[in-house]
Amino acid sequence: MSTQTFEMNIDGETIRWEETSHAQIFRNFWQFFVEKDLQKTIEIIELTGIRTADSEYMVGKNGIKRKNLFIKDNYYVHMHLNPAAMQKVYEKFIKSWQSIDKQSKDETLSREQQQVFKELQTAEKKNVKSIYEKNPAVAAVAANHNLYDSSVSVEPVVTKLSDGTEPLRILFGHSASNNEPLYWYPTTTSKIMHTNTGIVGTMGTGKTQFTKSLIKQIHEGSLSNLNGTPIDILIFDYKGDYIKDDFVEATNATIYQPYHLPYNPLSLYRGKQPKPLLPLHTASTIKETISNAFNLGIKQQQLLNDLIVESYSQVGIHKADMSTWDLVPPTLNNVFERFMDREDVKEDSLYAALKQIYDFEIFSPTSEETQSLYDMIQGVTVINLAGYDQSVQNLIVGITLDTFYSQMSTKGHSTIQGDYRELTKMILVDEADNFLSQNFTSLKKVMKEGREYGVGVILSTQFLDHFATADNNYTQYILTWIIHRVSTIKKKEVQAIFSPETQTEGVHIVNKIAQLPKHYSLVTSVTNNKYEIMEDMAFWKLLS
Repeated sequence: MSTQTFEMNIDGETIRWEETSHAQIFRNFWQFFVEKDLQKTIEIIELTGIRTADSEYMVGKNGIKRKNLFIKDNYYVHMHLNPAAMQKVYEKFIKSWQSIDKQSKDETLSREQQQVFKELQTAEKKNVKSIYEKNPAVAAVAANHNLYDSSVSVEPVVTKLSDGTEPLRILFGHSASNNEPLYWYPTTTSKIMHTNTGIVGTMGTGKTQFTKSLIKQIHEGSLSNLNGTPIDILIFDYKGDYIKDDFVEATNATIYQPYHLPYNPLSLYRGKQPKPLLPLHTASTIKETISNAFNLGIKQQQLLNDLIVESYSQVGIHKADMSTWDLVPPTLNNVFERFMDREDVKEDSLYAALKQIYDFEIFSPTSEETQSLYDMIQGVTVINLAGYDQSVQNLIVGITLDTFYSQMSTKGHSTIQGDYRELTKMILVDEADNFLSQNFTSLKKVMKEGREYGVGVILSTQFLDHFATADNNYTQYILTWIIHRVSTIKKKEVQAIFSPETQTEGVHIVNKIAQLPKHYSLVTSVTNNKYEIMEDMAFWKLLS
């Protein structure tokens, strides 16, 4: 198993832990200080604003229970944090502890000291040695070592960030020809203009193992991101691959079932320059997504659009009156109820679509209990779609991407610093073949515009032809490809991705893909060459 290492200097004593997870280090951290001085620990927690609770579990709005960390009776610390957030807690707490380590344990903190502690919440890092040592694979990346021999690999020159931090890099795997490590630089614009990625491979070729490895490494790379920004990852899991214990433990993932999802697709996001008639635009977008998922006719689409606009009006939100847009919006349940109040209700495909949303209680029925989707996506966030009908799966992904795009476009552009762009969020659609065929507009919008907001999309599917539909060719929005063995591949697909200069070169690429062993792939965007044959850095290798 891989280990995580944490080291700190407290009261002249060096404390070091090696554990298999960040979460266990977090538990060790609090146990150490509680045993050292419980009262002082609680005082600093309160003064520095570290999140606490009065019960053992935090229950989310979707019913998911997350265990808090015991400090004393009826007093717990929230521990469901990603490594970057844990790091900030360590720094904030240790800084405060060191500032009063000369005081008597029983001394009451003065008002002046309380003010000092508040100021410490925003102070820059100082006098704290706290290091996460990556698991062997990631540690090898940091040390520029080849995992398969002891020689030092030749690393492409990449300038450091202004604060001296190494830019984020992901170990994709190793060259099959010379065993050199192959790195992907998602924040370095001279190497990767955008992070949209296609992962292809039939069952048993190692596609999911590579994808899990990619997600884990991106998740752990926040400290190398521009501004140290945490990288949140939303996963649409069609088969249940990302809810397994090893992946959840390795990434501290949060799992949501498609029941009372705590965001409202009808919420309005106006941004810095509000779009005129915003409720009408929102209604039109949701209408289009539901129509695609359930193949609605023209009259049904218009009726659905009218129902959504009427539902807005019913709660006092009017399309032309911007002053009403901050009122509590209706929910899709309200839309169904309004539909059922009609005298001429027909049990057609529109009825079936709205009733499935209503009966399955996919989204929270109470708007006041919802939150921003952007706020919900913290760390690695998985929506488990396994076991649901394809139309429901596609509906959830389509509507969620509608909401994501609306919020993304109000957040402002990500930070650019010289050759580097801040990465904020990634979206993975696993087994995306059926979803891609629906031609959801929001997916194309996120893929086309996401770069400006630090957002990238990863699409994983079994065949290359899934990326091209009658209406869209998604290959034109993808820069990085990881192609495992597939049983059939067409010349036009090879042409679209690799642009071979001759027919012979195209045939050569097709033959290489057809002969790839398990956990090997044809990969782009890791060298200056068109492609490399690579032995993947599989997820299981990161854990061993």
